[in-house]
Amino acid sequence: MPTLPPIRRSLQTVALAVLVLAAGCSSAQKEIRTASGGALPDAVAVVKESVAAIVERDPDAAAAKFTKMSSGLFAFYRGTSDLFYKYNEYYGIDESFVVRKDAQLQLHGDFHLENFGAYRSETGNVVFDLVDFDDTFRGPYLLDLRRMAVSLMIVCEEKGMAPEAEQVVMLFLRSYEQMMRSIAAGDRRADFCYRNGADVPAVDTIISAVKRIDRHEFLEKVCRTHISAGGSRRFNDDKGYAQVADLTSLKSAMDRYLDTVLPEYRKDDDYYAIKDAVISRRGGIGSAGKLRYLVLIEGMTADQYDDVVLEFKEQSPPGWAAYYGDAPMHNGRRVLMGFYLMQSEAYPGMGYTNVDGRDLFVSEFLPFYREYDADDIKTPEDLRQIAAVAGTLLAKGHIRGAEDQAPTAIVIADTVAGSPFKKDMMAFARGCARFMRAGYAAFRERLKDHPLLVVLVTR
Repeated sequence: MPTLPPIRRSLQTVALAVLVLAAGCSSAQKEIRTASGGALPDAVAVVKESVAAIVERDPDAAAAKFTKMSSGLFAFYRGTSDLFYKYNEYYGIDESFVVRKDAQLQLHGDFHLENFGAYRSETGNVVFDLVDFDDTFRGPYLLDLRRMAVSLMIVCEEKGMAPEAEQVVMLFLRSYEQMMRSIAAGDRRADFCYRNGADVPAVDTIISAVKRIDRHEFLEKVCRTHISAGGSRRFNDDKGYAQVADLTSLKSAMDRYLDTVLPEYRKDDDYYAIKDAVISRRGGIGSAGKLRYLVLIEGMTADQYDDVVLEFKEQSPPGWAAYYGDAPMHNGRRVLMGFYLMQSEAYPGMGYTNVDGRDLFVSEFLPFYREYDADDIKTPEDLRQIAAVAGTLLAKGHIRGAEDQAPTAIVIADTVAGSPFKKDMMAFARGCARFMRAGYAAFRERLKDHPLLVVLVTR
């Protein structure tokens, strides 16, 4: 792994300290590897519990989330991480698959087919890598493998490629194993990501699209800003925004954020001068109901065309993290650690802060960014390509946070290559996909009469 800057080294030290502590807690580790022995979770009840706070705080956001989740099985799967982890708890983890060296690595936490993409990094390179670390935590590496395996199963079904599903999952596992072995042998580095000239059509297409993005068009159309009569850029009066009239608390939050930015990426103070700010009411399936500021700042010059938008996004602890042995911390910092330890090139503007007691992760609301979209899968070959990419990126992401990279990579590769592991992974993926399918049907049925799932589930 490349030498980390001072602050990044300190973040890694924290992660490794937790790794050592967790490895010594044999009783806790043994407990989480045992199946619950109970009945399957009630899918609708789990969804209801997971969104209760959103329903109470922002019913409109909850309704929008439910509408997106009801659009298809994969959308439902994306929006129900809690349900996935409940199934993990029910299924359990065979102790032989998780040994001391890999008991707790930095995990993505929500690794599915739309959580990698291309972006322009702090160094100006356009790269294709893991993205979106809202649910990152430390735990057994195979949880990320399971999340993606089920994702592949579901997408194969929705694309009419169900006969390809098991082959595609096995390809994903082989790609993961081979990347681990390549890193251990020194043939590939732990800072690998897909860069310019990547020989993967699906990746090349997204990298090329990011290179064509125009910042001014992004500011006008995506961020919905305009240059006022006074000559300064401002956010539009848009129904998706709530204006921030008093910037006092936000300016204090900005100061705290700047203390967390790596020195080599920190700009001059004028760069961060706040010009305007709004609270965005829009968000993805997983972001519904979270406080989200968009903060317009000056950027490199006084020119209105190089302004920058920062996103201050509320973060809360993944409900399942403690179950797998992770230690609580500031949730903005938790997300920051996921980015630093799993991405190979730094995402722009990263740091963390808090407002009114809420933990916030901060990064640039980047124009030069595109996530992979499952709608781009048209053929079995498309699916195979992206499964191989997923395995490669996840392996390097996991091993970057390991204390002893080569020995850990070999242990994991040998485990994943074994027949017992593969059989267990396929059994899990098939069972969880069936569980999700039944849960999705029950969820859609409940929404017909109870749009916000506010009535207690009948047991």
